[in-house]
Amino acid sequence: MPEMDVIAAEQRSLRTYMLTMLGLAVLGFVVYAITRVSATQLDGVLSLINAAAAFIAARLAVASARPADPENPYGRLALENLYALFRSLMILGVVVVGVVTNSVKVIDYLITRRGTEPEFGLAAVYTAVVALICLGLKWNHERNNRSVNNASALLRVEANAAKMAALISGGICLSLLLVAVLPEGTPLTSSTFDIKDIADSIIVLILCALLVNEPIRGIRLEFGRLSGRRADPELDDAVRAAIAAVAAEHADELDHELRLVDACAISRGKSTEIDLRVSYSGAMSVDEQDRLRANTFDELRRRIGPLRLTLIFSDYPIHATPGG
Repeated sequence: MPEMDVIAAEQRSLRTYMLTMLGLAVLGFVVYAITRVSATQLDGVLSLINAAAAFIAARLAVASARPADPENPYGRLALENLYALFRSLMILGVVVVGVVTNSVKVIDYLITRRGTEPEFGLAAVYTAVVALICLGLKWNHERNNRSVNNASALLRVEANAAKMAALISGGICLSLLLVAVLPEGTPLTSSTFDIKDIADSIIVLILCALLVNEPIRGIRLEFGRLSGRRADPELDDAVRAAIAAVAAEHADELDHELRLVDACAISRGKSTEIDLRVSYSGAMSVDEQDRLRANTFDELRRRIGPLRLTLIFSDYPIHATPGG
């Protein structure tokens, strides 16, 4: 699949996502101003983050695809990893702020017993609409990705983010409806303690607890990729399997016995960065080594997809120091 077709699909999908999320963010803040339901404010902030993330991603998708040059000999593929890391950090920041502000609200109510029941009806309608729209955006990301044979890792990330937003909004909607139908005069809705006065804050705290693992996992994954840690073991296994298949398929064409010493593969957005260490028997000229690199690149690209290959002939694994 030509890279420009992938970028065009990403731009179409991200533009729609950005404009829709921006509209939902504005609507969320308006609904919060009317209802004072904290959960709708969280929903609006997350929509705003998604809109900003789509804006950044649309530009990084183009910048990261630029070819390597003397100033950037390894290309710019790591920009997409930086984007994913930054996005996870923003979401984690929102979760932390949500926990702090709503914990203060709950504690204040437990001490003073003063509070006001929010207008749950409008908030429930808003969150239901947001959930349906986010499911539509998820479908649009997946449709655009299918049009380029699912070559865009960025659209996969955004489709997952849209699904996450839909689940959050749907959860808020169901929670608001459950709270709204609670009868009066129960231990949870008495004159001395009415959970409806702090129900929206409790909902936010529960959602933050459910949300926090996702950005933390994303931060650890992308930090590992950027720091060079083996963060994609399944991709490592796929590369080793592809190398074994190539060796078996072309064994009769080689004049040297080759041995794969080590392999490391790291996901870089639309592409994969692969580092190989290979030893061989006998003597091999530089021209022969370059032909072997070119053939390996072509075969791996056919099996793995877009990639940047570093192939070094050595008896040492990647982490070892020769002569050390």
